[in-house]
Amino acid sequence: MSKWDAAQYMKFASERGKPCADLVARIEMQPPARIADLGCGTGNSTEQLHARWPEAQITGVDSSTEMLDKAKSDHPEWHWQKADIANWAKWHTAGPFELVFSNAALHWVKNHEYQFPRLFETVTHGGVMAVQIPNHLKSAAHLQMTEVAALPEWNEDLRPARFAMTVHTADFYRKLLTPLAQRVEIWEHTYEHKMESADGVVEWLLGTGMRPYLDRLKPEQHAQFKQECHDRFAKEFPADASGKITMLYPRLFVVAYRK
Repeated sequence: MSKWDAAQYMKFASERGKPCADLVARIEMQPPARIADLGCGTGNSTEQLHARWPEAQITGVDSSTEMLDKAKSDHPEWHWQKADIANWAKWHTAGPFELVFSNAALHWVKNHEYQFPRLFETVTHGGVMAVQIPNHLKSAAHLQMTEVAALPEWNEDLRPARFAMTVHTADFYRKLLTPLAQRVEIWEHTYEHKMESADGVVEWLLGTGMRPYLDRLKPEQHAQFKQECHDRFAKEFPADASGKITMLYPRLFVVAYRK
C-alpha cells in the first residue's frame, strides 16, 4: 500500500475528530495510568486522550512513518511507536494498559474474531478497550466507489481492494466480547458532513478509503477512477438550498469493560 499522506488526511481534521471525541467522552473509568492509542495517525486522537487524562502515560502506535513524523513533530515529548496493530499485541512491552483505545484504525486489520479478544487481553483487570471504526458497508460513498471499482476496465485488478477494510455487525462484536467482559456497550451513529461539492467527497476518500483502489491502478488510470467516483457522488448527494451537499458517514463504536 502507498504511503499515508498526513496532509491529505488532515484536510478534514475537525470532522474526523468528532467521533473520537464522542468515544473518549463515553468511557467510564478512573483516571488510567497507561493508555495505548492504536492507529494514532498524526496524534489527533492522542491529543484528545491527553486532554481528558493529562497524567496518563500514553503510547501512540501507528504503522505509518509519515503519520508518526507529524505526531512527533507536534508532540516530541510523548511516546510514539511504529508498529503494525495486527502484531502489536504479541510483542508490546509498555503494558498492560488500563485503556486500549483505537479510533478509525482497526478496520484496516483482518481477522477481528482473533484480533479483538487478543487486544482485549492487553487490558488490565478493571480496564477498558474502546474502539471506533467506520461502517463502510453502510456508507453510500463507499458503496458508490465499490460500484466504480466493478467497472469492466479494472474489475479484476481491483477485486482485492474491495476487501481491504474489515467491519462486522454490532451483534458480531457483542457476541465476541460479552463472554470476556464485565460490560459491553456498542452503538452506531451516522455523522453528517457538509461539503462544498462532490469534490469534497473525493478529497475525503483520498485520505482513507480510496487508497487501496488507487494503489492497484496504474497512475494514468487515477484521474479516470476519481472522475467516475465524482460523477456518482454528485448524483448520490444532491445539493441543498445553500448549494452544499451532505455526506452521511456511519460509524460503529465498541466499549468493553474488563472483569
